[in-house]
Amino acid sequence: MSARDKKYYDYSIIKRFLENAATHPDAIAATQGDAAITYGELNRLSSILAAEIPHHAAPGSKVVAIHAERSVNLIIAILASIRAGYTFAVLDAHYPAHRLNTQCEIISPALILHCGLNREEVQATYPTIDANRFLQVDCEALSQQTRPPVLADSVRNPIAYYLFTSGTTGKPKCVKTSHAPLNHFVDFYAREFAPQATDKFSMLSGIGHDPFLRDLFVPLSIGAEICIPPEQIIRNPFHLYTWIQEAQINYIHGTPQLSKLIEAGKGDNDPLGSLKYYFCGGDILRPSHARSIFRIFPNAQLVNFYGATETPQAMGFYRVNRADVNSDQPIPLGKGIDDVELLILTADMQIAATGEKGEVGIRTSYLSDGYLHDDGMTAEKFVHLGADLPPIYRTGDAGYQNDSHFIIGAGRIDDQVKIRGYRVELAEVNSAVERTGLVENAATFAADNVNGEKHLISFVVPGKEIANQHDPAKNALLKLKLAEELPSYMVPTQIFWLNALYLTPNGKVDKAKLLTLAHTSAAGEDELEEITDPVQALIVEKWKTILSLKAINPSYSFVELGGDSLSFIQASLVVEEILGCLPDEWELFSIVQLATMKSKTAKKPWSLSGFSVVTSVVVRALSIITVVADHFGLFNLPGGVVTLFIVAGWSFGRYSLQTITEKGTPSPIAKLVSRIAIPTMLLLLLLRFAFHNVLLTSILLVSNYDRSIPSQSFWFIEILVQIYAVLYILFSIKPIRKLFMLHTFAAAYSMALLALAAGSLMEFVYNTYSIYHRVPWHYIWGIFLGIAIAESKTRTHKIIATATLLLCAVSGMLWSYPEVSIFPLLAILAVIWIKSIPLPKPLALAVTKIAMASLFIYITHFLWLGIFHKVHVPRFALVETTLAVIGGIFAWYLWDQLSVRVSKIILRFKH
Repeated sequence: MSARDKKYYDYSIIKRFLENAATHPDAIAATQGDAAITYGELNRLSSILAAEIPHHAAPGSKVVAIHAERSVNLIIAILASIRAGYTFAVLDAHYPAHRLNTQCEIISPALILHCGLNREEVQATYPTIDANRFLQVDCEALSQQTRPPVLADSVRNPIAYYLFTSGTTGKPKCVKTSHAPLNHFVDFYAREFAPQATDKFSMLSGIGHDPFLRDLFVPLSIGAEICIPPEQIIRNPFHLYTWIQEAQINYIHGTPQLSKLIEAGKGDNDPLGSLKYYFCGGDILRPSHARSIFRIFPNAQLVNFYGATETPQAMGFYRVNRADVNSDQPIPLGKGIDDVELLILTADMQIAATGEKGEVGIRTSYLSDGYLHDDGMTAEKFVHLGADLPPIYRTGDAGYQNDSHFIIGAGRIDDQVKIRGYRVELAEVNSAVERTGLVENAATFAADNVNGEKHLISFVVPGKEIANQHDPAKNALLKLKLAEELPSYMVPTQIFWLNALYLTPNGKVDKAKLLTLAHTSAAGEDELEEITDPVQALIVEKWKTILSLKAINPSYSFVELGGDSLSFIQASLVVEEILGCLPDEWELFSIVQLATMKSKTAKKPWSLSGFSVVTSVVVRALSIITVVADHFGLFNLPGGVVTLFIVAGWSFGRYSLQTITEKGTPSPIAKLVSRIAIPTMLLLLLLRFAFHNVLLTSILLVSNYDRSIPSQSFWFIEILVQIYAVLYILFSIKPIRKLFMLHTFAAAYSMALLALAAGSLMEFVYNTYSIYHRVPWHYIWGIFLGIAIAESKTRTHKIIATATLLLCAVSGMLWSYPEVSIFPLLAILAVIWIKSIPLPKPLALAVTKIAMASLFIYITHFLWLGIFHKVHVPRFALVETTLAVIGGIFAWYLWDQLSVRVSKIILRFKH
């Protein structure tokens, strides 16, 4: 593309959104939990709010502050502010009140929109704002408004938004940006990465920071869907992984640290195959981060984005390949996007030669408009090297250009650092530390921890009021004060209390000596006492390994011990394992306090909190128990086998289908079949060798067709394997795969109905009454219905699945016996409508083990049945059923251990 004048993009950033809303009003614009909002509804509500804003705003100012957390209401507020002709600034509700109030004072808004939050609490955060200048954003309330909506989309305010970055003066800097740079980036993004209207974008970026705007405006500009996660899941690796999996996210804008968090949540689960792109930004992308991303998202392309708040969105990009991942060389920042140059500047502001280190500069017409109320800083950072050339933004990043003309990052040339992807000025943190009134002097630096991640360390001289207190008490008090003013990523993780700061001979703070102290000592290793509490001792012992500490004082919290985003993941696993749950903000509690929580939990071993089992797992366990109980004569509850088929379909749709459609191969089905068929066939061979009464057709898993045998023990396994063979053939056909990829629910639901109809017709060709209808076409509808249920993301889908289930119940398809049972109906309804079921820990573990061992319980319980028939002792059905279940679990455990060892041998042989 040839370079375009800036005026080419001088239109409202919401122009394309309005076009999408007009042409596709019923398309889903955003989802949050089970709620969804269409483009038409988003257009309507934002236009209504836009009409309300001028009637509540103070005259003069054309700035709206939006106090919010992630939500659909936040999107409505941003769109409405632009439509009303105001500049918007998003103030993250999770930031400390002091910082929010400081930001508000800087921009002097005419109105504060607050999204779904308590009005009184919001007003208390901004005491200098007139009480009449607050307006709540609520979808239901907006629908009741009677003012004519605002329909215009012209740019009536050239400044689109304000964003804040850390400042060197002790206060945050405010960057002002027009519509054109954001439009330019969205246009480049759409051409370069080709997102489609059918794609799903995650909203995982911090809402008060630059990447959030690409989470928002890229999907809205192309008609795609924004998926908004619940706020509490973002810090929990397990919940975050599950959310990405269930939402089937295609595009993620994240930091390198976020990828590590997602990887921790993956555990032994399958990789996430739905993701097309992972865009990494905000911090240095190391090969280790890239390897993590490729492990989690094997089908995704990884792109390293480079930019700053002052250079809206990304101004440089680099497509990461496998060679970069396997190299020890730093991953490039890349080259400039369209109409952008990435330069290396020498100290005298000349263009550096290839390989020469200097400051990274970004030359383009699409920069921000500088800093609000700070022309001096604007002139210093935005410079011209030629009258006819666009300005250059001096990033403060060090770097050089390699032989391939890619820019390679090499740290900073000033005191600015990146913590968890956020820009932090050390001067601002140090200023905040000294303002607490608790210290006489302070010096704050950034250092690498054992994982190579940056964290903040403060060296402080205590004031007289707290000089005699223990260090843990001083730490707690200082951090409490800092948390009132700074966001969490700016609060130092380590604090060292000194009688005086170390100085160099010329009187400056001796940074090298202080950091040496930090490397040879660690917070929490002082004032050690004998630990008598066993829970404390267990946490301490495990955390010493994770945090690489020789000793730990249990009076310290994880944060105070210098934990970071990577060790957080490992430590959270330890906490959950020991306590049985993961308390909110556990990282802020001392080890002593955490141990107390364990003591409280121990008194309630049957508490429901902290142990939720996925409903399909509970149903699978109950179904196999009903089958075994029926065979042992404990009770007769028909429908367990049909339920197992539907649950098998649910599992197939949840864990295998996406990989099949994305990779374009049915090979995962073959793997699935082998995991079922191999242990079954081996057991049958063993029985044939031992008792000589097992037919060859049984070993080949086709005896269900043998009319001379009225009852076959393994018919469920035989039919399941045969159905999977049909699925293998079906998904070998490319148009079928494409249909399931684009319209999964509709395709699965249609196939379920087609299978029901085809099964009825097949009975006229091949009557299966004499073999109890034990043929694949009598049950394959259940597999497809299970797939459809797994894909039932909306209330409409769930209602359709429920109606189909009721139809099957009325027709008798749910039990296939003369007797009628309510069990399969209730069980599958639970799978449709209930995501998980809270259970006491012992019961949750038992249910999980039974579900995992269901195959082995099924294929071994007949062996137990034969043994019990031959043993001439009084028979008790409950005891026999219980022993059969336990025996199946034991067989599964042995097989699992054997499989692990065989896999290791095979891998060793391959190497």
